[in-house]
Amino acid sequence: MARMKLKLREKLSSKHQGASSTTCTGSSDSCFTGRRFGWKFLLAAVVISSTFVSMINRPLKIPVIRYTPNGVKRQKKKKKKATKQKNCAQNDGVVIANLHGRLANNLFQVALAHRLSEDICWPIIFKEGWQGVFLYDLPNAHECFPNALQGNTRSPETATIGPRELEWFRYMRISELTNSHWPDNNLQHFYEMLPHRDNGGMYDKWLQVTRDEGTSLSLNSKWEFDYNAPGGWAEYLVDALRHPGNKTFIKNKLQEVKTIQPYSGVRTVHLNAFYVHYGWMEPHMDLIRRVLQMNVGKCCHHIPPDNAIVIHIRNFQYFEQLDLGFKNSVYVELLDRIFFSQQQQNDKVLWIVCQPDDVGIALVKELQQRYNGTIITGKDPIDAFCTISQARKVVLSPCSTFSQMAALLSPHFKKGQEVHYLLEQRNEPKVTLVVPDWRYHLVDDKSKASILEWDVNTSTIRPDMS
Repeated sequence: MARMKLKLREKLSSKHQGASSTTCTGSSDSCFTGRRFGWKFLLAAVVISSTFVSMINRPLKIPVIRYTPNGVKRQKKKKKKATKQKNCAQNDGVVIANLHGRLANNLFQVALAHRLSEDICWPIIFKEGWQGVFLYDLPNAHECFPNALQGNTRSPETATIGPRELEWFRYMRISELTNSHWPDNNLQHFYEMLPHRDNGGMYDKWLQVTRDEGTSLSLNSKWEFDYNAPGGWAEYLVDALRHPGNKTFIKNKLQEVKTIQPYSGVRTVHLNAFYVHYGWMEPHMDLIRRVLQMNVGKCCHHIPPDNAIVIHIRNFQYFEQLDLGFKNSVYVELLDRIFFSQQQQNDKVLWIVCQPDDVGIALVKELQQRYNGTIITGKDPIDAFCTISQARKVVLSPCSTFSQMAALLSPHFKKGQEVHYLLEQRNEPKVTLVVPDWRYHLVDDKSKASILEWDVNTSTIRPDMS
């Protein structure tokens, strides 16, 4: 470029000197005009030539124009990447969830029902429902957990029998069963009665017959699959229930699990346990938290401040067989060491969550007096549940699904949440979730009055599903 400029300057200089005897100075208007025009012409030529060369070296993209049958031009659209479709069952089945127990136990069962429904695309029928279980003590459960009984579910009280239900009825031979066992009941009546507790024994008889035929599967707390398997305890079951899937793949993958093969004909899964085990929950916590999301604004009336330590005290009755017999000194030792030691700041406050009937028990009184604690019974059980869930630092009650599920659903879960749990034993502790982020402290089994080991390695705890 520099050489071209120099040569052009020499040519222009010689041209002006030959054409006129007039000497051009740098300030002459005629000379300046000629030089300015020459430089512009040169730069334009260089730019055009370089652009032309780049166009030759680069392929030109020309839009493809096609004609539709009506003659209107349309431009060819780019193909979008195909999205991965869920492997839904072509032969529809149903997940029937029998809700046992009260609030927290129900939430575990609801969570598993949605987990299976999400994987195998079967609708859920909740046998009981909030109305049957919480009619007297928790009438607002459906408002506080608005997603729990929604989604891929059926409402037999209001729904009519559609194509999906008819296909399921035909496969399960419900017409024949209604004629042989309940002559006065038609399909619609069977469908309406199914979720209710008082159905004249219809459900139990139907379950027994279909289970013997191999078309129903009842999942109890202890069954033949290993729930400690990678991916969650229901992994093998889900593969077996995806009927249109590659059965060769399923057979090869599960060749060591011989008991799975009879389940290829199952079209109804009955959930008849509590399923308290973090093994199957961990890979699906996003789904579980979405399904069990609480309406905080409407149902939470006692949200603890950031400096609050929330401890849940559950006074189990003797017939529940879940009272571990821990002395009050165990709770005091934990609170003093973790939260209220002399080396720590004294700006923390203690909130004690318990049932109204447990306000006067010795442990609650001692903690209230020692730490000037505030007792929270809640406006109702859901309010107390929410208090535990909203806490940043919480001490759970051993064997309590109430406080364990509340901590799982906390907005602070894996976001700075600090959870402490008093452990009775490493091998099969009663009703205990083992969450890697929580801190477990082993109580002396002999005296039950002190903590034997702090911060037990969670990999050494072997929980059992209840």
